[in-house]
Amino acid sequence: MSLLQTNDKKRVSRKTVQGEILLKRLFERDTDKGAYFLEILGVQGCGKTSLMLGLATKMMNEYINELIFWREPINSPCQFPKIGNDWQLLTEKRYPLEIREITNNLELAPIKMRHFRGFKELLAMAKPSMINIVYFKDLYRWIDFLAVLRTLPEFQTVFWDEYEDICPQRCRGIIWNKNDELSNTLKQLRKSRVNLIANTQSSMDADFRIRSKKTHTIYLYGARVDKLSPIRRQAVSNLRVGSGWIDHGHSLFGLFKFPPYTPKEHVYVVQEKNTQENSVNP
Repeated sequence: MSLLQTNDKKRVSRKTVQGEILLKRLFERDTDKGAYFLEILGVQGCGKTSLMLGLATKMMNEYINELIFWREPINSPCQFPKIGNDWQLLTEKRYPLEIREITNNLELAPIKMRHFRGFKELLAMAKPSMINIVYFKDLYRWIDFLAVLRTLPEFQTVFWDEYEDICPQRCRGIIWNKNDELSNTLKQLRKSRVNLIANTQSSMDADFRIRSKKTHTIYLYGARVDKLSPIRRQAVSNLRVGSGWIDHGHSLFGLFKFPPYTPKEHVYVVQEKNTQENSVNP
């Protein structure tokens, strides 16, 4: 696939041509076609985050004024440094976080973490041509933030790593209500020019009300294929890491390849303050 990787000089199959056409749609910024909601599925280690980093990097290079927001879990090795230095950390003032270096005995890393009090300050701090990694104390605040982005006049793209944390299938109370709000918001994203790209290991972990609003699906190695998809389960079973199938509207589909993003020399983790000390000295 030439959009993310162009090393293969072999004859291009029809399914690969169609895959490139569908992938190209992800990089179009056409107000008539609007935005999209892409779900990426696959088992752990299949390359979901590498694919999202590749998509984000290409968007940064092609649309230098577009704001890109990224959600990543805390207490896990950070994935965003794999792209280089084009990122910044933004966290709520009421959410005391710190970044430590795993490759240096969990010592505090000399990396700045900027603090915001509300969505207005967050938008003022966000920068184009880089990934803005955002941490909300309450994950459902991402749903509120998505609604705010709908009011902006330009295209933006939001990436959610492990998005079932934000809108879990098994929920009640405020989370159930927030998922209902998100479902309604997603219906308006296309007209609002807000792209949402989200990944999960299992489609059964995310709220079905949310998944029903997706416009595109990418199946990577180990993914469970939706019953309505024209892509056969065996075709997904034959995938290798670094390749995937893309499905648009349970109608058009194609095959593509993408390159890996390997870990850097320094590996970091974002934690709540004092988490490390408390785990060592209970």
